[in-house]
Amino acid sequence: MDPHSSIYLAIVEKAYRKEASPIDAVPMSKYMRNQFNFLGIKAPRRSEISRDFLQKATRPLYDKLAEVIIELWSLEEREFQYFAIVLLEKYKKDFSHDTLPLIEHMLVEKSWWDTVDPVASKLAGHLFKINPELREPVVEKWISAGNFWLERSAILFWLKYKKDTDWDFLKTTIRRLRNSEEFFVQKAMGWVLREYSKVEPSRVREFITENELPCLTVREGLKFLKKQ
Repeated sequence: MDPHSSIYLAIVEKAYRKEASPIDAVPMSKYMRNQFNFLGIKAPRRSEISRDFLQKATRPLYDKLAEVIIELWSLEEREFQYFAIVLLEKYKKDFSHDTLPLIEHMLVEKSWWDTVDPVASKLAGHLFKINPELREPVVEKWISAGNFWLERSAILFWLKYKKDTDWDFLKTTIRRLRNSEEFFVQKAMGWVLREYSKVEPSRVREFITENELPCLTVREGLKFLKKQ
């Protein structure tokens, strides 16, 4: 790792550890089913601490970013993974095919909904929007990988697309995953259908009516439509 990146990481880690609150760390870890250790820094304070480290003049160069993100991902406390996500998001205009392995690393390592969801919806979603030729082969790879977090991601990357959603592609993906018994996959399908129903309600209503989908997916997918 180059000296600038090493210094950057050391300063970030020191600033975060200085703000650690063991008392707050306990319920934060419990909320995540004690799968991860926490420093105990709540979101508003994390934003304050991170502000200076996210300035363009301070951040690592893009070609040095991957090793910084991977190192942050390797640290024990969960707040460092949260910071890594926000940091990578600052480089969205630089995303290319070469960004995909880094995003996949973030999806399959230390996986839980609190990191998978923003990585899938914000980072992978943007990557596929500016590189649409990646969508079909990557979604195929993720669905075939036998990893339900990647299956969830193959759905959730559409979350913010609204009218730009490729409806036929999304329908095909949901049909392929509809027999999944995994809660997180069923929930993701319903969540994306619900969001899309805000712009194309008739399409979503028809799709749910005509397809045999998990009860959880149907319940989530119809939430907005029922309010209307």
